Amino acid sequence: THNYANPFLVNPSIITLDRRPEVNAMLRQQWTGINNGPQTVQLDIQYPVDPKISVGINLYNDQTIVLSSSGELATFGYKVRLSSRHILGFGLSGGFISNQIDLDDVPDVDLIDPVLLNSTNNFGFDGQFGMHYRNRNLILGVSLLKLVDNRPFKEGTIQNDKFDPFKDRAAMLGYRLNVSPDLFLQPTLYYRAIYTGYEYYEGSLL
Repeated sequence: THNYANPFLVNPSIITLDRRPEVNAMLRQQWTGINNGPQTVQLDIQYPVDPKISVGINLYNDQTIVLSSSGELATFGYKVRLSSRHILGFGLSGGFISNQIDLDDVPDVDLIDPVLLNSTNNFGFDGQFGMHYRNRNLILGVSLLKLVDNRPFKEGTIQNDKFDPFKDRAAMLGYRLNVSPDLFLQPTLYYRAIYTGYEYYEGSLL
């Protein structure tokens, strides 16, 4: 999922982690060669107002077969310096999400599914919260990525479950090892869970 390249996407508190302005863009095409394969387009801008405060904006569009989700999130980040080596960061994002459902290519025989039959386009609020601890080259972060219930489909087993913001969560642990003035190694471990109950672990070396 390439979260190592831009951890801000899974934790809003990691905004301007290197204390400098950032612009990140991503185009991800999955299942290449298969019709209607999932595709994500994303752009974010991060800006440090001062050593403690950062602001940012994240725009994205995610297309998955019949569902297209577009959103905009504005982020406010605040860092507390506990000492010269220890920093505690917080981040809160808020914005909007639009879910568009396209059933034109769905065979008629499948439209009797009540989940599809009763699905409608919707527009709602979205929000995320994250925090992280940093000790020089070590960083540990946790985040909640769905503070608002904006699930696109109104029926089905998952949708009938009570919304719980703690089901859509992420955690990361990373360390930057400076090998020389011009070279560093950064191993990172990620944990991710989504409201459907799916969980995965991911590792990377940058």
